[in-house]
Amino acid sequence: MNLVPIVPPAISTIISLAVALFTISRGTQRPAHVVLSGIGFSAAIYNIGHILFLWEPSLLWTRFGWLGSIALIPILAQFPDALLQERFARTRTRRLALSAAVFFLAILPTDLMFEPALNRFGEDFVAMGGPFMKFYAFVMAVLLIRIAFRLVKAWQTTTDEMLRRRVEFILLGEIFYCLCTLHDQLLRHQIFWVFSFPIVDWATLAFMMILVYATMRFRLIDIDVVLSLGIYYSLLTLGTAFLYFSVENLLQNYLGAYIQLNSWWAALLPAMGVALLIGPSRGLIQKLIDRFFLLSPYRKMRLFQSPNFQFLVLDKRVNELKQLESELKTVINDIDNIDDIGSRPPIAERRSDRAKGE
Repeated sequence: MNLVPIVPPAISTIISLAVALFTISRGTQRPAHVVLSGIGFSAAIYNIGHILFLWEPSLLWTRFGWLGSIALIPILAQFPDALLQERFARTRTRRLALSAAVFFLAILPTDLMFEPALNRFGEDFVAMGGPFMKFYAFVMAVLLIRIAFRLVKAWQTTTDEMLRRRVEFILLGEIFYCLCTLHDQLLRHQIFWVFSFPIVDWATLAFMMILVYATMRFRLIDIDVVLSLGIYYSLLTLGTAFLYFSVENLLQNYLGAYIQLNSWWAALLPAMGVALLIGPSRGLIQKLIDRFFLLSPYRKMRLFQSPNFQFLVLDKRVNELKQLESELKTVINDIDNIDDIGSRPPIAERRSDRAKGE
């Protein structure tokens, strides 16, 4: 079995569950926490169903995954109110959304949502939409248009620069989600398609990554530094692991054309190549990740470049230690004055800007 198609939904499942669990752990008092954790759990359910479908194509797994898709209806109905106004939607809106979700759940096991047989497109199987799939698409379109309208209105009227940045990232995620969902609906009705398989799991992966980035950069939700560190080191670990296996496989394929890899010494050559490259490459990956999560003034500090403190102390590099001490004091001062290091310029930079203005 080809495991490559499973990678995107598997990554999306892990990130969705991580975001949902971390968010809900902050409590359910804030509507934004409830809604965003609900999106995470719904995305995880859909992607688990998709993984099972790729493993063993069956309408059972499609219907299981669509439990998450249907659960999005009442969640998306709450989304703009929870995110922009820190309140739940009106009672009438909640009742309409819940009624629609209950209706679709009731017909999900029948042939009204999906045709009884899977269709084959080349090597891929696809569950085709039934008579009421268009109605589901209409309901989702109404919800997404409502969200987009509220977000654009908030972007145009707010004077809060932080809120504008949040809205821009969420709109980006919604646009990508709409394009992927539109593709899947056209595919399930055999109207038009670019890919011969559903790609909405790409949308959930992209939305979760945008959510994580917006959380760390613009404090989209009230999640503490534990989430930031978890995502940061997860990206670093995944990047390093991907590099390790890529280099090892590349060297094995290249060397296999010239030497026999059956002997023990030949089998060690790819590992030796990885050992030589892993240090510099890991540093490069860390720098790339830092470009997303740290402003330029912080990236230039030696404090964030993994200095060897043991060597500096043993070799009595007093001047370099004093430089690190000065940088550390600057960072602490900025943290005391700013909620989010990644969201505004550091204090020293703002002071220099004011000095230029004067």
